[in-house]
Amino acid sequence: MKTSKEILSELLEIAPALANATVARVPYAVPAGFFDGFLTVLMQRIQKENMVRYGTPETRELSTTQELSTAQDLSTAQDLSTAQELGQVAPFLASIPKNSTYQVPTGYFESVRIPISEIQHAPVVSMITRTPHSENTRETGQLEFPDEAERALLRLAELAEQTDDAPLAEATLRRVVHERPLNTVAVERLAAQLAPRNPREALGLLAVHARALAPSPRSVERLLLLARRARAELADFELPAELYARAADQADAPLPIRLERAAMLREL
Repeated sequence: MKTSKEILSELLEIAPALANATVARVPYAVPAGFFDGFLTVLMQRIQKENMVRYGTPETRELSTTQELSTAQDLSTAQDLSTAQELGQVAPFLASIPKNSTYQVPTGYFESVRIPISEIQHAPVVSMITRTPHSENTRETGQLEFPDEAERALLRLAELAEQTDDAPLAEATLRRVVHERPLNTVAVERLAAQLAPRNPREALGLLAVHARALAPSPRSVERLLLLARRARAELADFELPAELYARAADQADAPLPIRLERAAMLREL
């Protein structure tokens, strides 16, 4: 960008008359030392306006004191007026002294002593409530495990499985199963974790869950499939025989299941 001197030189070459008529410097200026006392002058003007509007600190304090005194006088006058009106309307009620009835004798709390034995044997009250709609409470009698905690733990187990943290996933699922034995998702995921290294424990976990389910065609199907799996994976026939028998007891047509169980027992 060209400076003002370069522009003026160029203008002199092109149009000398115009250049001579143009003022090369800015025509706006302030007197010397104008800003030296600017802050002092500004503060003095502010103080002057405050004094005009609000008065001096002494007058403001006096005004506040007068306002408080006036308010107290009004409150006292109102109380007297109320008392006089009450005396005219209900003299007996007005004659009752206005004393606080919520008082205890002097030194009352210092004299109260609770034996330590009573404190130690005081019953512990659980803050967890039972809900009638809770399947866990209805079937097992356990206290309610919050749904939010259940979802959070299941999500934690899922993340642990994704990051190959098998111990964390197993511990988390065991906690959910302990609190909610009827949670099918948690039971099946925990059984899948246990199956590679301990198939008997995995099948036992699924069997406990299946026994706790209410009788229904779906429960019968679950028991039957679990019995066949136990028959194929375990060396003994005690668990599959028990699952076959329970499935037959709940089934509408138990004969095929009993025949399958009998065929298994003949293989012994």
